[in-house]
Amino acid sequence: MDRKSWALWAVVGFLLVVAGVGVWRFKLKRDAEYVLRASSDFSLQPHPPTVQQLRERFGRALRQTDPCAVDGCQFELFLSNSTLATIRLLPYTVVRSTFWVNNSGVVQSNSLQIWTVIENGSMRLSYILVKYCVRCDSFIVNPYGDSSALGVTGSVEIGSAAPRDEKLTAIALNTDCLTRWHGCVSVADLMPRIWEETPTRTIRCRLANHDGFVDAAARPIPNPQ
Repeated sequence: MDRKSWALWAVVGFLLVVAGVGVWRFKLKRDAEYVLRASSDFSLQPHPPTVQQLRERFGRALRQTDPCAVDGCQFELFLSNSTLATIRLLPYTVVRSTFWVNNSGVVQSNSLQIWTVIENGSMRLSYILVKYCVRCDSFIVNPYGDSSALGVTGSVEIGSAAPRDEKLTAIALNTDCLTRWHGCVSVADLMPRIWEETPTRTIRCRLANHDGFVDAAARPIPNPQ
């Protein structure tokens, strides 16, 4: 085989790799969006979801993490970009959703987490806890000030009895972080509806609140996508 043929095959191989990476990134983001949308949909139901609904929605992707405890069982969905992170094309990033189900098969809470490893090897983490109960109407964020450290961890708690708009605001992770070439470096990247980075490189909460308790009438400042 002459040099021209080798060059042609090299170009074809390169294009196939690029196309494969593109398809893989698209599928990973689509899967993450599906997991996030499911949590949002479940929170908007008039009643807590059941383990049967989880199985119907997620199929084999849903797995039980450990043997059941006395008061219930935990189920998990786990997505990561480890395939490309291993060869250093993307910073390692994970989206994880866990459901705690009581012995009656009813979900009591849903935790959504996103974390990423940045260039210096440290981790950035944000998580959302959705609590299911009749009187669970809280919406709590942390950090809640306007000058938190850039490396701070972000946490959000939202109750199933909270207003619809608040749940839609709270249950929102930036799934682009899984496939973004340069990754995400702060909670402002991981959850841009809740936090933003200031010109002085600190983290500011975008929602009006009182010591972390979001005002009922508070709405997020529009964030360009």
